[in-house]
Amino acid sequence: MRVRTLLLVGLLFLLTACTGETAELQPPSTTAALETEPEASTETPAPTEISIPTPTPLVEPREGRIFTYYGEGGSPIVSRGPDERWDGKFINPGGMIYNDGAFHMFRNGFKNWPGLVSVGYMTSPDGLTWTEVQEAPVFTSDQVPYVKEGDGADVSSVVIQEDGTWVFYFHTVSNNAPAVIGRATASSPFGPWVVDPEPVLVAGGDGAWDVNGVAWPNVIRTDSDYVMYYAGSPKGLGGTMIGLAVSADGLQWEKYDDPLTIGAPFAESDPVLKPDESWTTDGVDRAGVVQTPEGWVMIYQGGALIKRGLAFSPDGIHWTPHPQNPVIELPDFPLSGTMWDTSLVFHDDIYYYYTEIGNTTATNIYLAIHAGQIKPVGLPEP
Repeated sequence: MRVRTLLLVGLLFLLTACTGETAELQPPSTTAALETEPEASTETPAPTEISIPTPTPLVEPREGRIFTYYGEGGSPIVSRGPDERWDGKFINPGGMIYNDGAFHMFRNGFKNWPGLVSVGYMTSPDGLTWTEVQEAPVFTSDQVPYVKEGDGADVSSVVIQEDGTWVFYFHTVSNNAPAVIGRATASSPFGPWVVDPEPVLVAGGDGAWDVNGVAWPNVIRTDSDYVMYYAGSPKGLGGTMIGLAVSADGLQWEKYDDPLTIGAPFAESDPVLKPDESWTTDGVDRAGVVQTPEGWVMIYQGGALIKRGLAFSPDGIHWTPHPQNPVIELPDFPLSGTMWDTSLVFHDDIYYYYTEIGNTTATNIYLAIHAGQIKPVGLPEP
């Protein structure tokens, strides 16, 4: 009950904070300017009525569980579009960021996997109530020059550079080639998005722990540089691990390398999280990482697509798993299904975990929340 009390207090604070007016981003105007300006009105305008979003009712939290899902009767926070539309079958939360008083979501929509992926843009004042800014996608995977016809590219992270440039990070999806990580930039969320001609991160060499591809980039802009967490696949099935790369400009990246490991598969670089926990079965991937007053916090997938774990780090390199892992399992879901791609946002002491849940027919986006401290008291440092 303490978790639920903290959650409700945190959300009450969040909704109170939302009563201020927030300027909405609008698509670039195509309307020509008026030839003459209208006469200025001398009347005092009526006060603008502020609408406070009403959060979806809580799903009753399970005793001792860390995250609580929203959605009465299994309602998604964002639903797929009409069947015939680009987002009418499968959607995931893609790249997400909180900026300038609003949450921003660049969700991926697709009909086949692998296949063409389209990216739509949505905003929210509170992380709960979402508005589609425009119906058409702002980006499609066929804009990537190194993605072959029939393959795709899935956006999983977005950052804003100091000069205001918006940046997507995505990984390619193919049945015939190892996944690589690419980047696209734009002056606004609406684009046009310009893709770099070459990937920014590629698989390791022969025998490396990530020789079979790199995927699910999660990029964080810190006070001094950019940090990327990604999943690396070794040769053969299973065994995925989570790696780290650092960049001064978000374009040129260097993989983390522990100088004490000089033999294969860690001679070139090293993962920062391995599938060492019993519940992680055949690998760990889909890392969502945020910087918080509690330090670095990571939520990640561990083998089965119905389980997620938490880990904590003082430096972003050395991690300690939560003793209650996995912290999300199938009984926690708002409905029965499988969980695929996810995105984690931390704002005003609340962890927002957006998750794609569904089956092989269709998926929607659901939200799990934790308010307040999430790191266990007395957890030993790594």
